[in-house]
Amino acid sequence: MAWRLAKSLEKLRTQVNAAYQKRSKVSDGTIGDAAHQRVPSDHNPNAAGVVTALDLTHDPKNGFDAHKLADVLITNRHPNLEYVISNSRIAGAWTGWKWQKYTGSNPHSQHIHISVGDGKDDGKATGNYDSSANWTLIKPVASPQGGNDM
Repeated sequence: MAWRLAKSLEKLRTQVNAAYQKRSKVSDGTIGDAAHQRVPSDHNPNAAGVVTALDLTHDPKNGFDAHKLADVLITNRHPNLEYVISNSRIAGAWTGWKWQKYTGSNPHSQHIHISVGDGKDDGKATGNYDSSANWTLIKPVASPQGGNDM
């Protein structure tokens, strides 16, 4: 089956790669392997052939702390964000965007998982995944006037 990555996740990956040019990509991922294909997963293409999940490798040695990025993503949510899994934690709208313990088989300690779209981690997201809006990658810094600098 022909597939493509959700445009919002392409945007995120491009931004991360530009900001962290030396980061490892060993655990990066989009489309699921055979194990993913046997179970519901956003790493599987939906009915429109769109993969709505992206994994990004945690590589603090080269300046990319993916778990800190996960905190930023749930605080400064992109309009397409569905949920994030990071370091045995999961956050989404159903958690009030607060971290809860993640008990899945993969603790996501070597990478973070970002899903977009309207769905339930089942590879069946039905839209809301192709925004071209930029993602916030760093925590905004409060300016002396009380605003936020980017």
